[in-house]
Amino acid sequence: MIIFKDISKSYGNKIVLKSFNIDIIEGQTTFVLGKSGSGKTTFSKIVLGLETIDTGKISGLDGKKISVVFQEDRLMENMTVDSNLKMTADSHINRKQIVEKMEKIGLFQCLETKISELSGGMKRRISILRAFLIDFDLIVMDEPFRGLDDETKEKVMDFVIQNIKEKTAIIITHDKDEVEYFAEKMEEIQIYNIVNR
Repeated sequence: MIIFKDISKSYGNKIVLKSFNIDIIEGQTTFVLGKSGSGKTTFSKIVLGLETIDTGKISGLDGKKISVVFQEDRLMENMTVDSNLKMTADSHINRKQIVEKMEKIGLFQCLETKISELSGGMKRRISILRAFLIDFDLIVMDEPFRGLDDETKEKVMDFVIQNIKEKTAIIITHDKDEVEYFAEKMEEIQIYNIVNR
């Protein structure tokens, strides 16, 4: 269990999270749902250790290997898809495995293409794929499906579902339809709503 107890975070006079509590059951998928500006991304940064909390207690994260899909694609624009993926992929991942995973999310014959030449939706899928090319104890995904058309989104969500089974995952979104899609396909998920202060 990963426990966030009475977590509070402010930036100056602006309270972003106030006494927020969430228990992450290991081996399950937890959705953190909330409107824009509710503190979802701040929470993800706290999980990743990119932000410190003002008050509260976190337990269960020590020693865990965390993979992440940020809201931003964070790709090296002047490098090829292949180079971007190899930068973070585990050493045991080979080219054939990468190609197989790319095809599952609708990416074909673009390994040698520069990131700068890809569409926004393709970049998003590369960012998601990259996160699944490493072994992890926990994956954190912040609005991972933004910018994808409906058909592509469904394909990518299916890919994510297949790859997070029995894994610990935190998916942050404002889209209730995404949560419902996962709920229909997975045996059990948790849903936490962040309500502004």
